[in-house]
Amino acid sequence: MRKTTAGWKLLVRWKNGSEEWIPLRLLKKSYPVDVADFAKSRNIHEEPAFYWWVPFTLRKRNSIVSSMKTNVKKITHKYGIEIPTSLAHAKRIDERNKNTLWSDAINKEMANVTVAFQVLG
Repeated sequence: MRKTTAGWKLLVRWKNGSEEWIPLRLLKKSYPVDVADFAKSRNIHEEPAFYWWVPFTLRKRNSIVSSMKTNVKKITHKYGIEIPTSLAHAKRIDERNKNTLWSDAINKEMANVTVAFQVLG
């Protein structure tokens, strides 16, 4: 049997409610533990696309999760400027500094990226 994930796509429901079919190879890289848990819960972990990596992933779950956490750095300041972690945090920084610099920057960025989104309806 070949060690491949070719031909497999999983339906993902995002937080905003939209759904999208994502190739297994991409999900396996981004969310290995979640995909392995899903495969085990749906009893598809013995399929050729899953059997060669799911047992290893589930066995090494704790080390995978801890290594992913260490790769994500918590950046609070850059060049002496506080970096907001959310929209609400940006508004609090603007209120504290008595300006609208973060709000203006967010609005400008949203205006620039809206062309990349396709409205589904």
